[in-house]
Amino acid sequence: MNTIDVTWTWQSAVNLYVALLMDPGCDHEVKMQCKQDLLRLAKAVDAEQQPEQVCDCGADLSEYSDTAYDHLCIDCAEAVTS
Repeated sequence: MNTIDVTWTWQSAVNLYVALLMDPGCDHEVKMQCKQDLLRLAKAVDAEQQPEQVCDCGADLSEYSDTAYDHLCIDCAEAVTS
């Protein structure tokens, strides 16, 4: 059985979302879903453009939150704070 990929491109989706967001008669729930999808896209693009975060010891730091210690891995933080 053959399948056809009908996945929207982000460019097409953004065009639709902008039209829906500008439509004063559009349902509030639909506008909130458009907003969530656009923010998800923005987060993905931001993550793709972030430089790789690696500790001096080689640990991947990309999973850490933005804190004063986001440049330290758990092992390094424990060594510094103990």
